Amino acid sequence: MSIPSEFVEREYESLFLQELIQSGYATWSPSQNDESLLGFDGAAWVHPAFLTKFGFPTPIPVLKMRKYFSFLPFEFWRGERLTPEFVKDWERFADHLFPPKALNFFVQHKRPVQTTELGAAGDHWKKAYYAIKIDKEQQLRLQILEDRLGNSGVVTYAGAAFLSKSELWEHQELRSIISSSNFVSAKKLTGHSRYTYVEAGHAGFANEEPTVINDEPIIERLSIASEYAEGDLSNQVKFAGKIIDEIMHEDDPERMGLYFTLQKRILRKADYEFEEGGFFIAVLRISLFCMVNSTSWTVISRV
Repeated sequence: MSIPSEFVEREYESLFLQELIQSGYATWSPSQNDESLLGFDGAAWVHPAFLTKFGFPTPIPVLKMRKYFSFLPFEFWRGERLTPEFVKDWERFADHLFPPKALNFFVQHKRPVQTTELGAAGDHWKKAYYAIKIDKEQQLRLQILEDRLGNSGVVTYAGAAFLSKSELWEHQELRSIISSSNFVSAKKLTGHSRYTYVEAGHAGFANEEPTVINDEPIIERLSIASEYAEGDLSNQVKFAGKIIDEIMHEDDPERMGLYFTLQKRILRKADYEFEEGGFFIAVLRISLFCMVNSTSWTVISRV
């Protein structure tokens, strides 16, 4: 018998990031207001058939909302136009306000299922265990991203070691969501389609080809990466944006059609010729990468 968690990935992700801030990290990622200005909100309203064509899940709840708010003018759904002033504000923030030794932190939050299924994992654990599915295409991009980021970032999967919403809220109150989760780096799951664990921490079992995994603790990984991180927020963002653009160009063009189509549409609205390799282009590419891969991205720095 398999029992899925009562909470969805987005609920877990939101409280996870809140706790990261409370743990002594300065964090930055595009806010909802920023995304509206950049056009990401508009991207969420694309027709379901367009998303389905490229194999991505359809944001049905979001699309339904437009039906009930149809009285709003078209300009609301289309998003704002980008301006030179907006770009300057971003660059000023990046250069002067964020603490040094910034680090790109990519997290693939997963909704766990607790099961007693037999097979390699069942034989290994010999008791009920948590399992998360690993998407093949998503995994390939994440492991390449982790490899190329080097000391400029951490890329990890995160799965809760609990199932109920009451436990989620209790861990939120106790600030123990991170310590009650299991983490594994993307590179550790190369070639695997399923990852299992029985408790929080960094130990697990991947069973495409049965493999015992013992990763570094996530806080230790972040601490080590922060020590070696070089550059401020803007440089780290630009570096990650460059790597992601390379990864997406190397990917299957049909699969990545959504990524490039949305990028072109957003840039076409701009009143400003954005510099290739600049901060804004990097933020746009990283955010679209995260959108099509259902991955979260935050720039962090220990304070």
